[in-house]
Amino acid sequence: MMLAIVSLRLLNFKTSSAMTVALVCALAAATIITFVSGSEIGLLLYPVLANFVLFVLFMSSWVCPPTIIERIARLKEPDLPAHGVTYTRHVTLVWCLFFAINGSLAAYSITVSREWWALYNGFISYLLMAALFLVEVLLRGYFKEKKSA
Repeated sequence: MMLAIVSLRLLNFKTSSAMTVALVCALAAATIITFVSGSEIGLLLYPVLANFVLFVLFMSSWVCPPTIIERIARLKEPDLPAHGVTYTRHVTLVWCLFFAINGSLAAYSITVSREWWALYNGFISYLLMAALFLVEVLLRGYFKEKKSA
């Protein structure tokens, strides 16, 4: 079933973003590891691989700007001021840190129990991601007001 999902997603390869393609490749790697090993380890590693891929994509955009966050910001505000670019670079580093920690916790969860793995990777990590996003949106509003005042 997972190979079918990966295959269908790769059919849209030409219209996919680099992030989508990278995540599909992580899913393909997890599927292949599971198939070759005959165990569930590839599936358990998928959250680790996904966080690793996101870390690499965000960090590479930080090293070779514009950052992913800046590109997203420019969709709403094409003439992003210099302080906005600086802000998006900082936010990109925060997300890199998040992906590194989240991926490490996802890896650790494999060693604890399947129940903990499912709870962390299926619920807690999404809550943490939503909390980070919410805090960033609130801070963005604060910094925008502060710079316009």
